[in-house]
Amino acid sequence: MEFLEDKIGEEFEGVISGVIEKGIFVELVDNLCEGMVLARNIEGDYYMFDADNYRLVGRNTAQVLQIGDKIKVEIAGTDLKRRTIDMSFVEKLEGE
Repeated sequence: MEFLEDKIGEEFEGVISGVIEKGIFVELVDNLCEGMVLARNIEGDYYMFDADNYRLVGRNTAQVLQIGDKIKVEIAGTDLKRRTIDMSFVEKLEGE
């Protein structure tokens, strides 16, 4: 968390490590830090939680975000007291 404090606005590659109704957990490839992307903050579509398959599905685009997918995220903020890292979804990385 402290490592990412001065990295706000920077982009990193990550892997989706968990999916809940609220959003996706992402583990960064380079440093294994884990943060969250809130589903309501993913731009370009409205993402619905598919509980049976542990994934988010875009209502209009049908884009699927699921455990194991490689994505690019931007560090949006850190909160040392709450011990959280907030991330913004940038794009899904295809064919990685």
